Amino acid sequence: MTWTDVVTIVVAVGTMQLIMDLALNHFVFKKETYTDLLDRMRRAQFNLEREQMKQATKANPEKMKKRLELMTNAEAEAKAKVAAVHMRTKFYGAMAFLLMYTSMSATYAGASVGILPFAPWSFIHYISRRGLPALEDMVRGEKSIDPGRGCAFLGIYLLATLSIKYYVSEAFGTHPPKGADGGLFTMMDAPEHKKRLRKLGIDPDEFKLE
Repeated sequence: MTWTDVVTIVVAVGTMQLIMDLALNHFVFKKETYTDLLDRMRRAQFNLEREQMKQATKANPEKMKKRLELMTNAEAEAKAKVAAVHMRTKFYGAMAFLLMYTSMSATYAGASVGILPFAPWSFIHYISRRGLPALEDMVRGEKSIDPGRGCAFLGIYLLATLSIKYYVSEAFGTHPPKGADGGLFTMMDAPEHKKRLRKLGIDPDEFKLE
């Protein structure tokens, strides 16, 4: 184990996330196709809010119920289309990181990449030592080290994805706007998707987020 190995893994994770964010920003989120979807969603939200305010002042809002329903459905469809774009980009990112993990895990297979400051709890110990051989004394210089403190590639990789990957994504990534940030649940709110689910015998309202 050397600090070079740990730094290499952390830098690889951060660099991969940065490349993905910059590439998606350029090829997806700055394209007219996406910005048009975003504009349509915002217009639909504005129109729905205006209609709700208008009907709230009416003495008999039941007469305009159909119009409100149509505008609600239009907003849901617009949100679903924006959410679908972000779902696809997340899939691309997941595939890229899966390929990187497969490649790097083969490189560091069976090697103790790092040494933890203490022996972790049993359920963390299973992850931190995954892929390492049976417990054997590790020696650094002339000092014997608790073998339970050895950390495999997976442990360092997970720590990197929970830290550096997150911060790089927050700094350079494009996140779904409010209203389209529910992912699959946002897509399921669209009338078209609800019809498909009901044909399959699934009630989409059971999965609706409050």
